[in-house]
Amino acid sequence: MNPEAEILLRDCEDHFGLGDFAAILERCEPLLASDDPDLKLIAHLGMVEGLFGMGRFEESRTFLQTAFEMQETASPEAAVEAMCAYAANLRTRYSYVVEAEKLYEQARMTALGAKYKRGYALATVGAGAIMAMLKPGGQAVRLLELGRDEARRDRAINAELLAWNELGVYYQAHRKISQAEEAFQTLIKRAQLFNRRPLELIGLSNLGYTMALNGGFRAFEQTIAYCEDAVRMAQDLHYVYGEMAALRSLGMALELSDPARAVEPFERVLSLARQFDYKFLVAEMSGKLAHIAVTTKDYARVQTYLDDMLLIHADTLRGDVKDYSAAFTLQQIARLYRALGDFHHSAVYWRRSFDIMRQFGYNNPIKLGIAYLSLVFYELADFISTLTGAKARRKSKQQT
Repeated sequence: MNPEAEILLRDCEDHFGLGDFAAILERCEPLLASDDPDLKLIAHLGMVEGLFGMGRFEESRTFLQTAFEMQETASPEAAVEAMCAYAANLRTRYSYVVEAEKLYEQARMTALGAKYKRGYALATVGAGAIMAMLKPGGQAVRLLELGRDEARRDRAINAELLAWNELGVYYQAHRKISQAEEAFQTLIKRAQLFNRRPLELIGLSNLGYTMALNGGFRAFEQTIAYCEDAVRMAQDLHYVYGEMAALRSLGMALELSDPARAVEPFERVLSLARQFDYKFLVAEMSGKLAHIAVTTKDYARVQTYLDDMLLIHADTLRGDVKDYSAAFTLQQIARLYRALGDFHHSAVYWRRSFDIMRQFGYNNPIKLGIAYLSLVFYELADFISTLTGAKARRKSKQQT
């Protein structure tokens, strides 16, 4: 990579670590029209980071698309940076994890061929995070640890911190609480050491939720403290995505003990996600709020949130599915229809969910088996509901 482009890349990382997103834009804007392909591409990626940090997601996406299209004329090192950024966007913004996995693997091979250690570490962490979702197990952990160690050797601080976070998320999902807490605590300490405040607040919010999973009044109070610290830090930095992530963790922690208290942070995330057009979070928060409304039997609110989810995922429901992760949203929709007493539509959407899981080769046989048994239950409920309705209609005709 062009040395000037390398310097620009490091500068952008340092500004991001401080949460100074405006400084990133100021540094990169004059270089967007550079004649050097590497410098031009890295400047576009800097704009992606700066705009994303400010919550200007659509502008950020436009610059990312342009940067991704530039990789053919740039050096392999710059191309790896573009591929990793694009894959991260596919995963976090749209949850298109299968596409992201392929792109991370391509980036890994390109970085390996170019002997680009930083890029290899970043792509390996990304690939490990995707594997933890698709094929959970020891191989995913080994890949994340490999990426972490490579990043530390090359002093790629952000990649190392991302690896600690993904390891924590993996252990959290598998209820290995002590290991998850250790990973998040290490992330926080290393982020403080290298002055990476946006990543520090992500570690705080994730640690808070992990402690809530561990249970106990003391842990719960500590949870609230960690999550609220993360929210304040995000607000101080004007880091919109960080604020949404911290509020989401706070809501999920509260949901474990008192779902009614989770409504306020979830509503705040939903409001921010709508304001900044972050569709994936709009759908997720609508689903969570709808399920809380089910417990309070507020079916009018359930229907409102369900309508939001159907609208956001209209392309998925038409069949333009790019990823099996859409299956989980469809499962949420199926459960909400069941709560509303609509067994027919609940069966329809669960069937679509199950078909997507099979189509994209879901590699967890236990969850796939549970999904199949659930499908049988939903379709049986639909059949009984239809049969009962038909009998009621016949009886009504006989009486008249």
